[in-house]
Amino acid sequence: MLEALLTDDDQCFREEVRVFVSDSVAPELRGRVANGEELCKQDYVEWQKLLSRRGWLTTTWPVNEGGVDWSPLRHYLFEEELALADCPPAGLTLGVGAKLLGPILCAFGSAEQKERLLPPIRDCSVWWCQGYSEPNAGSDLAALATCAVRDGDDYILTGTKIWTSYAHWADGMCCLARTDFDARPQAGISFLLVDMHAPGVTIQPIPTI
Repeated sequence: MLEALLTDDDQCFREEVRVFVSDSVAPELRGRVANGEELCKQDYVEWQKLLSRRGWLTTTWPVNEGGVDWSPLRHYLFEEELALADCPPAGLTLGVGAKLLGPILCAFGSAEQKERLLPPIRDCSVWWCQGYSEPNAGSDLAALATCAVRDGDDYILTGTKIWTSYAHWADGMCCLARTDFDARPQAGISFLLVDMHAPGVTIQPIPTI
């Protein structure tokens, strides 16, 4: 059914992705993915750098910020071809900077924030993790207990996050924290960027899961 929807240009695009994988992604790496072997951070960084150099890491960003003008079908073909070729995943958990933070900054960030934060995402020099869930607040974000209190130009952040998508690899975290304690539970929550190397930040992996 899908083939019937593809134009000649779509078929050419699909072939372009296949050639990219064949020419650029090491067979050894694809073999380890196919065998379900554990990959290290450097494997993912090098993979995302390959995508970045081709202009295919930040595909959901606006074109003027380094994104692409693809149809939904092209996005599907791209992801399908990478999966069929046993490329490392580049989804949200392993691409928080490119898939989550980048589009948010493009839509809501100041000019200074974009200038400072977007280039290290594009060149894969900074790794981000996601800090949404908590031990007692998973998909129910209205139950968030982590709080942030304004202190001049800073926020004092107190709380615990879990399922933080490779936090032990991360340089920064996209963190949801409660900043308005008088608002209803579903409101009063702010999106903060946290330096994972800052004093007071403790990271404890869960190796047995």
